[in-house]
Amino acid sequence: MTTQHAPAHSPDGLRIQQIADRFEVYNSSGEFFGTYLVRTAAEKRVALLAQRAGHPVPR
Repeated sequence: MTTQHAPAHSPDGLRIQQIADRFEVYNSSGEFFGTYLVRTAAEKRVALLAQRAGHPVPR
């Protein structure tokens, strides 16, 4: 099983982790926010969570 870590686009430590064919979203405390089959869906979730937290998301 392949695991890859990719830094999320938010200053609050949200990250996208790829495990095999899925992408999981976690915060810096390890809290799980969801599993996605498409990376762009995971990136949209990270952007939404960062926006709700009041952090700007660079484009």
